[in-house]
Amino acid sequence: MKIPKRLKLGGHVMTVEKIDPATIPAALVPEFIGQWDTRAATLTIMGGQSESCEAVTFLHEILEAVSAIYELELEHPKISALAEHLFQVLRDNRLDFGKGG
Repeated sequence: MKIPKRLKLGGHVMTVEKIDPATIPAALVPEFIGQWDTRAATLTIMGGQSESCEAVTFLHEILEAVSAIYELELEHPKISALAEHLFQVLRDNRLDFGKGG
């Protein structure tokens, strides 16, 4: 999956950043693989993951943001499951929603 540098989400333009794991505070390393921040308009994923894990993290953070923006109140395990399954369906079926497809 090609992860863009910018993402339009709910009418907002978010900057997408991939960060070096070495820059993450040690206390967060076991848990941090991605986050989104409405105030800073950023979606951050940890680099150094496999391509498929980065893609799932990207989808996960999009779902987290959608859940919060639209007050869906999705629990974290449900967001994780949705991200994994959406990734699998998109990847295994080579789905591309771009124009001209």
